[in-house]
Amino acid sequence: MRKAVGVMLIILLLGSMVAAAGNTAYATSVGTQDDPYERFWEILNREAELVVQFNTTGNTTLARELIQNSRLGAENAANISALIWQALEELKTSGVKTYYTAEELREMAQNISQNGLPQETVEALKAQGWSDEQIQALEDYIAKNAGEINEDFNMTAFLENFSMAFIDVAFKYNEYETWTLKKWKWAQPTRILGSNDETLIHPLLLREWVEFYRSYVEGDYKGMEDSIVSLRAPMYELITYSSSSPKQVKLAFFDGEEITITTGNLRGVLWVHDGSIAFRIEQGYFDHNGFGINVTTYYWPGALEAYKLTSDILVLANAMKQGNSNPKLPKMLNQKVAELKDALKVTVVSREVITNPDYKKLPPSDPITPIDPINPEPLEKITAISTDKTNLDSAMLTTEKVGYSVLREAVDTQNDPGKLTITDVAVVVDKNVPGEIKYHIKVSLNAEDNAVSNIKISIKDYTTGDSDSGSISFLNAGESYTWESGGFTLSHTMDGEIVVSGKVEVTYTPTCGAVPLSENKETLATSPSCEERTITKEYSETIDLTSPIDWSKVDIKIEASRTSITEGENVTYKITVRNSNNHRITGLKYSITIPYSITKSISYSKTIDIDANATKIILTKTITYEDSGTYTVTASISWNGHSKSAEKSVTVTSGTLTITDVDVSPSNPKHGDSVSFDVSVKNPVSRSRALTVKLFIDGVEKSSKTTTIGSGGTGVVTLTWTAQAGEHDWRIEVWEDGKLEASRSGGITVSDPPTSACLSGVPLEGGLEVYPKWVEAGDSVSVHITVTNLDPNCAHGPFNIELVDDSGAKWWPENDTDYGDSMRGYEITNGVLKIYAGKTLSEWSKPKPVTQNTVLYLKISGKVIATAKVYVNDSSLIQTKVECENPVFDFRDHAYRAVLSCWVDLKNPYPEPVDIRDIAVSEYSITGALNDTISGTWTMNPLEFTLAPQEVKRVTFKLPLEISSWVPISVADATEVVIKNNDPSTVDITYTLGYKLESQNTWSHFTGNIRYEVKVKMDSKTVAADYILSGTATIIDPNTAISFQLGSMRISGIRFSSKLSFDPAAFLWNGWIKPWILEHT
Repeated sequence: MRKAVGVMLIILLLGSMVAAAGNTAYATSVGTQDDPYERFWEILNREAELVVQFNTTGNTTLARELIQNSRLGAENAANISALIWQALEELKTSGVKTYYTAEELREMAQNISQNGLPQETVEALKAQGWSDEQIQALEDYIAKNAGEINEDFNMTAFLENFSMAFIDVAFKYNEYETWTLKKWKWAQPTRILGSNDETLIHPLLLREWVEFYRSYVEGDYKGMEDSIVSLRAPMYELITYSSSSPKQVKLAFFDGEEITITTGNLRGVLWVHDGSIAFRIEQGYFDHNGFGINVTTYYWPGALEAYKLTSDILVLANAMKQGNSNPKLPKMLNQKVAELKDALKVTVVSREVITNPDYKKLPPSDPITPIDPINPEPLEKITAISTDKTNLDSAMLTTEKVGYSVLREAVDTQNDPGKLTITDVAVVVDKNVPGEIKYHIKVSLNAEDNAVSNIKISIKDYTTGDSDSGSISFLNAGESYTWESGGFTLSHTMDGEIVVSGKVEVTYTPTCGAVPLSENKETLATSPSCEERTITKEYSETIDLTSPIDWSKVDIKIEASRTSITEGENVTYKITVRNSNNHRITGLKYSITIPYSITKSISYSKTIDIDANATKIILTKTITYEDSGTYTVTASISWNGHSKSAEKSVTVTSGTLTITDVDVSPSNPKHGDSVSFDVSVKNPVSRSRALTVKLFIDGVEKSSKTTTIGSGGTGVVTLTWTAQAGEHDWRIEVWEDGKLEASRSGGITVSDPPTSACLSGVPLEGGLEVYPKWVEAGDSVSVHITVTNLDPNCAHGPFNIELVDDSGAKWWPENDTDYGDSMRGYEITNGVLKIYAGKTLSEWSKPKPVTQNTVLYLKISGKVIATAKVYVNDSSLIQTKVECENPVFDFRDHAYRAVLSCWVDLKNPYPEPVDIRDIAVSEYSITGALNDTISGTWTMNPLEFTLAPQEVKRVTFKLPLEISSWVPISVADATEVVIKNNDPSTVDITYTLGYKLESQNTWSHFTGNIRYEVKVKMDSKTVAADYILSGTATIIDPNTAISFQLGSMRISGIRFSSKLSFDPAAFLWNGWIKPWILEHT
């Protein structure tokens, strides 16, 4: 109340000055564009509507619209933040007084109570649509509360916080955009096994990342804005990729000296747990053995996090470009860029080489098999400097060169500057008695990659309005620290629950150079990546004032499968929580940090429920340790202001296999010679080890052998290769249990073979592979076309080439479309083929629908060189679509009741009517939350009917559900990013029916199935809107953080939320002050 009246007085009495500053900034920034303040409310309202609709339906069109609206909201909020900051700057230069004591504010209020508002203020309010009655009510309110003003007011600090609040609003829009992607593409995530080994920057995004990083180092906010949008675009395309056909992509790799660009085909994306994805890239190659394909599967653990970080960086770059010179923003940008670089790293899961000429492409739907990631090849030692812009891509860099130091800084994943992360923020209750709560905040920090220093921690507690701060001088890489604030005291008159919330802000300086500390610190000294960074994290804890839980009966435990291992071995951790109370615990938060290298760790956090007298496994994780040292896993739990923690240490000793020698004989072979590679391998540990030694020539595996080397011994393995003429690179790799232990590389020159004459005629061999081979009438098929030049010495062509069906219709190649290039070994222009010596053409036709059995012919110059058949299944009833509606429970007749409704669409494919009868559910199952709610039997509608030719008709199945009145129905939880869903249930229905053609007398039997996942849903539009605005409201008036959620109402065209209705300051804020500020700031 005291703060709200003070704010109102300053805005009213200095309103003309604030409005003038705001209007000047607005005109300078947006010109004739739409009013950003009006757009704010339009976008916010649309966001709330779309969140509810998409959360209910999962419709992909709504998903795309919600993503676009979230982007508009983030851009709008960044714009408003800049406008407020510019208004603040003009207010400072105007010389107007902005700091008022409580006594001065009381005098102003008393003057208004005696003489009314100044005439210019009244005119300004009327210009904004205020009526005489409303102005009089405002004067009465000020007069009534004049004596309640007991706090000073700083307009400068107020506007600084207000500008920063809109940056937080923009970040919340980004959270909604990320949530939409996760709900859309990660609806049914799978899992992929493996560790989190450091690997390489994402090859599909490396070019755009380097371009952004250059703008970042140069401090070019406009360049940052443009390039981060260019980086986000292919990221979005990959995350939302859904095509069954391969997509040609460009890949970029840093070889230690420069970036090289190659092409490949993206084929298959798998959405994995925790917002990660796996994707497959195919790259063709040619050698003297013919055509082959390298298939590489990558695992991208930070996919969703990287996407959100690009949006956050865009907000910061946009705000700073438009004139928001808040010194906090560059520090926040530095942290976001460091986190984005880490999130852009991918791991090589598997590599496969396909050389079978009859199987050169995987089918479009071939799944990615989850297997353990393998260690990537280490970065080559950087020996030269390359600044040629063509090394990156002429389309990307057109006028400037990328300096080598910037390039290396952007792509080097081995020597990152130090990075600090907030692994957990916990509210710890020190005293909880009627009328008073005392608590403090515990902040857990972890340093990664390198050391960090000058750590400054500040806490703004929204609930009490108080703050606290502290500092830490230094943390080395891999070191953790827990800082605890001073106490906060809250006096109250409430029963039930209180929500404690606030924000932690940590500023620190990263150390640059080699880990752990560099003797040469000049390498990156001028880079912004070495400047101060700021990281923030909000906290919120619901404290039950009358909880029956005895916290001494809750424990957390960490178990390790082994506590002492050698390098290259793994440890499985299991973290469990035990609740020995006779009451269920809901909303227990946990935080786990597991180191997987000397300087890096992975963190997990989540909110869970634990049944009474139960033990719950919250995480099982297997980690492979490559480096010796001691690794400590930490885990903590918190609930209702209580917390507990545990830790477990594992010691890793050195045990790496090494290659001591490789003898190549003969050293100068001729074409066709057998070349031997004698590989000596040393086993340093005191146990026998089974290992596999592999020989690669030009990146392709040619030979391998498995052997066992005894304790501390050395073994020699001989690998052979039939020499092919030319310059070749060889590489020896030693593997143990799926992990690369050692490698060595070299080169070899093989003399040319004697020349041979060209083969006569048309020495071409063709192949056709139809996918799928069996289809339903009307479905589409794709055809994989291959043509191999059997002449190893000469190119052949030009030839006319075409794929046609038995009706003469042309399927491929497409008109005005060119295929292949000299690098791939063939070219097709205007339907004319030229193919080089020993090469193979490999292409896919576009999907084409078929309605009957079809024969396809591949013709070269009119001659058929390959055929294939497409088979259409015999007709039957077709189940075209199934779905179940989410049951909505309503309290009536002394219980919560709902109806589970599912339906199926049946299609008649015959050329005559079909009679349907005897529809029945033969068996069904419902697993999950609805398992115990069944209160009746299935009913079907209709039970019999007739389907005309090609007609589709719907059959509905309904089952009544019931929950006793004492069972609570969970509602939306506003502490989540979005509306919280109830636990899902899976419905599996098998139904039968009889059918016959109208021209026949025989009835046939048909069995169908409905399998669908349902959830209990409810309207949550208000929660969605409140969530976005909560960051703004709590910063301006922390008292609004303690409230009840009872509903909403509309007075004089203004919407008031009863969540704030019991706080007069919040009433004034939402009803008058906030709209006035948005229009005049």
